[in-house]
Amino acid sequence: MKRVVGLVLIMMVAAASIPNTIADAAGNGEERLRLSVDFNLVAVVEGKDKGVLIPATLTITYPGNGTVLVNAGGGVGDITLKSTVQAVKLASLLSGVDWRQWDFNLTIHTDSGIDGPSGSVMVALVAYTLLSGAPTGEGFKGIVVTGAVSPDGLASSVGGVEYKCQAAGEGGLAFYYPLVNYTSKLAKTCSGYRYTGILNLTSQVFHVSSPPTPKPPFTLPQEFNETMRAAAERMAGMAEDLLEKAKSLGVANAKIEPIENTIRQSKSLLETHPYAAASLAFSSLRDAYSIYLTGLTMNKTYKEAKAILDDVAENVSKSLDSLEQILEDLPRNGSIYYVEFVATAYTRLAAARSSLIAYHNYSESAETVYDYAIPELAHAAARITSIEEWIKSANATRSENPVLSSSDIERLAWILRDYATTSGDYASSLAEYAVKYYGRSKGLLVYIDILGSLQERAVEYMNQSNYLAAIGFYRELLSQSLNVMFQASIQAYKGPGTVIPDYMKELTRLYDSIVIRLLNRGLTPGLAPAYYDYAIAEEELNNTEASILLKDEAVVSAMVWDMLTIAHSSINKTTSEYKSVQGQTYTPTETIILATIVALMAYVVGYLSSIKSAAKILRESLES
Repeated sequence: MKRVVGLVLIMMVAAASIPNTIADAAGNGEERLRLSVDFNLVAVVEGKDKGVLIPATLTITYPGNGTVLVNAGGGVGDITLKSTVQAVKLASLLSGVDWRQWDFNLTIHTDSGIDGPSGSVMVALVAYTLLSGAPTGEGFKGIVVTGAVSPDGLASSVGGVEYKCQAAGEGGLAFYYPLVNYTSKLAKTCSGYRYTGILNLTSQVFHVSSPPTPKPPFTLPQEFNETMRAAAERMAGMAEDLLEKAKSLGVANAKIEPIENTIRQSKSLLETHPYAAASLAFSSLRDAYSIYLTGLTMNKTYKEAKAILDDVAENVSKSLDSLEQILEDLPRNGSIYYVEFVATAYTRLAAARSSLIAYHNYSESAETVYDYAIPELAHAAARITSIEEWIKSANATRSENPVLSSSDIERLAWILRDYATTSGDYASSLAEYAVKYYGRSKGLLVYIDILGSLQERAVEYMNQSNYLAAIGFYRELLSQSLNVMFQASIQAYKGPGTVIPDYMKELTRLYDSIVIRLLNRGLTPGLAPAYYDYAIAEEELNNTEASILLKDEAVVSAMVWDMLTIAHSSINKTTSEYKSVQGQTYTPTETIILATIVALMAYVVGYLSSIKSAAKILRESLES
């Protein structure tokens, strides 16, 4: 008898040591998958130069409806909640999982209030490893991570790193912080590890080296390349005309020559890199507009200059209204390229609208009219030609394969809406937080108006069932959200110059992994390779800041199409299908042992239940 009891106890201990994956029955009888992990967060005690470790638990459940809950004894700040929502959705996206079919519950075990985004990368790391089934070894017991998550998978800067590092050391934990936070002064007091994003962090923490990823083979349609060459030639010619006018207005050659150099670069890439050539031609057109507008307002009073610029802005706004009508009259389905190019035209329209909003904000002050207002207005003016060229590209590629159905476009619009709205809300809160607590430039607050306007227009299009337009505006909302991260973090960086290249390597990892998954699922990555190719061209020209932004655009473009594959692949997915890819992967022998343990436990539980039932019946019969 003792041996039997001992065997049962051993079985129970063995079952308890199985990774914390729990299958239970939902109220409707459907089996549910529940994954849960305990880990630590690290924070700075408010009002004190002291870090503190805080235990936390993340539980995710399938099936769910996309609910994200954050609980702490003393309350949860707005930025903490929004950064957590962003973290779990990013983790799901990188795992190829539809977050709308899962529930996420983060419990922070503290009686104090929690505020700030610095725990969001840690939450993203935990969620990513759970959802992707990444090997975690000893799990999260020996580490703690600080960093603000970004919608593209990068890590943004946080405050109080030196105090958090000290708390981690005192707790015997390995400490990880964003590379963007690194300084030589910090290195003298903190022996923590630096990382750039979720993939890089996962590799470091769990000592997982990703196999070399082959560069995705991809060629854009010839019709697209031809329209891009024509667009490059047209915009370069317009830029040259504006520069001539600027010269006649007395603008110094020193300001004109760099733009002329960009035009030459554009022409040199016409045959080999048509999209890069068109993009450089657009840059030259934008800068030429800026120089020309500067010339128009030279030697004018602020009031006179503003009147001239406001007149230009009104004409630009009218042109954008006309283009919007042309876009709304276009067919709303076609090839994947047609869909992407029409959506891109809407994206450019949204970008121009955003620039007009920024112009009106900056033009209210004489101090910012030349350095900020004129460049924004010039950007909006140049976008008019850009939108016209994207419409031409769309019409030229409408019959290409693969063709997307109306339901595909609608499905993409809804999942993109969910992700982009989360990113926009998070970026708005982050901008306010960065200005309030870290004294970052109040120029960040301009983005709040831009993000709000983009969301408003996108919702209008969704309500009109114009899903192509909505995709364009949500795509721009995502890009503008990333601009906030860039402005709040990398651009404010004052440390060694290696930070940008390291972040670019992480973007390359993200891009390769997403595009390969897209191709494996039978879908092309749209414009993503064109953005990436342009980023390489800018990098070769030593335009580092432009290059990282373009790589970010490549990642986001690939992410958007990946969302469509995720929405498709999650339809009618069963719990057993998710269980087959989540959590621990067992060998056949382990599976047999596990099945035997479960079966014997079920037998023991059933046997004990039978004894209990029999005793109850006997007792009732005696009492009667």
